[in-house]
Amino acid sequence: REKAESSTKLVRSLPSEKLKKSTSFNRGLKTIDRRDTRNTLRDSSSGSDDSSEGSDDKKKERREKKKDKEEKKKFLYPLLPERPAEDPLESEIFKPIDMPIKCTRDRVAQEILTTEQTYVRSLHALFQVYKDPMAKRIEEGSLGINEASFHTIFSNIEQIAQVNQKFLECLRERLLYWSEAIQIGDVFMQVVDELRLYITYSLSFEEATKIVADFEKKEKNIQFLEKQGELPICNGLEFSAYLIMPIQRILRYNMLISELIKHTPEDHPDLVNLKSACSALQAVAVEINEAVREAERQARLNKIARNFLDAREKTIRQPGRHFFHDGELNKVCRKENRVRHFFLFSDCFINAVTQANNKFTISRILEFTHMMVEDFPDSENYKNAFAIRHEERSFIVFADSPLAKSQWISSFKQGLGESLRTPNIDIDRLAPLWMPDDATKHCLCCEIKFTTFNRRHHCRQCGIVVCGKCSNHDKYLAGKGKKVRVCTRCFEITPASQNGEESCRATTSDKYNESDDSSSTSSDSEFEVLFECTALHDYKPEKKKKSETKKLKFKTGDVLDVIYTDDSGWWVAELGGKRGWIPSSFCKKI
Repeated sequence: REKAESSTKLVRSLPSEKLKKSTSFNRGLKTIDRRDTRNTLRDSSSGSDDSSEGSDDKKKERREKKKDKEEKKKFLYPLLPERPAEDPLESEIFKPIDMPIKCTRDRVAQEILTTEQTYVRSLHALFQVYKDPMAKRIEEGSLGINEASFHTIFSNIEQIAQVNQKFLECLRERLLYWSEAIQIGDVFMQVVDELRLYITYSLSFEEATKIVADFEKKEKNIQFLEKQGELPICNGLEFSAYLIMPIQRILRYNMLISELIKHTPEDHPDLVNLKSACSALQAVAVEINEAVREAERQARLNKIARNFLDAREKTIRQPGRHFFHDGELNKVCRKENRVRHFFLFSDCFINAVTQANNKFTISRILEFTHMMVEDFPDSENYKNAFAIRHEERSFIVFADSPLAKSQWISSFKQGLGESLRTPNIDIDRLAPLWMPDDATKHCLCCEIKFTTFNRRHHCRQCGIVVCGKCSNHDKYLAGKGKKVRVCTRCFEITPASQNGEESCRATTSDKYNESDDSSSTSSDSEFEVLFECTALHDYKPEKKKKSETKKLKFKTGDVLDVIYTDDSGWWVAELGGKRGWIPSSFCKKI
């Protein structure tokens, strides 16, 4: 090392021009530098700086934590747990007993005991024939599955066997001295809480079934299972038949106890405990079914989340969220209709864009805070349509068939309820439905024609298409934190909420299905006359500007046909083939 350091100093002290002349000398210098670096690293390994020590400590902590987790898992579910020296299948608890059978109740009690003996005996047979030999093969490395898959297959079945064996011992002791006064309901009540171990087993059963199916695809594994299944203690049962036994056992308990209750006299002291045990076991069965359903829902949710790109899948996985429905819908947009893939969950509605390889990116997430769904009748332009109304964005979508639409509506009822709206919804906060750009060629306020320079704009309060002059107004709306662009009609009407939106919709709702040549003041438009009113005073509006809404001129005594009313103080009426806004205070309803 000293030679290397001295030679390095000597080389570095030489002029650079001489070094450049000798390529072989440069190679030697690189070799010396590499050796010097190795030696320096070797020396520094014993006394590194604080930062490297800190990183090493963190790595050690992580290794220790990982090791502790593995040790805990091995402790909970060891590959080969300690077995008693004597054969458990030869135990006294499996021997039959002589019971006096005098009535149906005695026969049902005997069936409870015999089925429990068969069940516990089958669990021990599972350990001897399949579980322990498979564990030995895993340790030898000759089995086609790893430890994690092995633990998934058998889960906590060892703990279940211990609980049921204790239950069998107590049950057999009671029935050994059976008489009409003997009670067994309290024996069930003692074990009910521990039977919740079946929930853990049920949650892993579906995954275990998939692992076993993959395991049986290899010929050598099939031969191993068939060879083990030929042993006498198996009684001809296959491996999968043993694994499903714990899933069926809780339901079997409910059936047997219910039958025992039917044949127990009303004055019998065991009846109260039997009914309590039956209710408790039914609650456990419900918990198991709900846990399995929740696990299935989460698995399906995780599968959907993996199809989303750019790390947005984290927004899909939310606690308590359930998946309801998904599919493609045609979304009505400003310029053209677009096909989008929508996902409906229990708390939100997601608009997604389909990418390559059936992957998706999220365009918008509409949470069920202020949301409602409106059913649209079929028209020439849209069939199988319905509207999504939300405080952020509202739009119309239509399905490919009536069946697809009904499926969507049914799924929305699951999330929003039968009313298809969130509780205590504030209609004023909902965004309006925007009219498509091609729905009209004229401004719906001043009727000026749209051109390349006179562009279309949308009112943020009512959604109609207007020109730039008629949308040159800003206004605060409910649910908006800033002023937004509104048309002249909505700007003049107060309050800035539902009244303005509905007043504009009343004169423009038919524009979606009318031809472009129709006019908002044409007398041929089909509007229902609500009532007639008589003018009490003359009304002559000031000279109309292009950006103002059209007001109707009338004289005292004129009879007007009113086609729309609200609380804003202005009505829409017709007179002499003309239509416009009139002040309601100038008229009297006939």
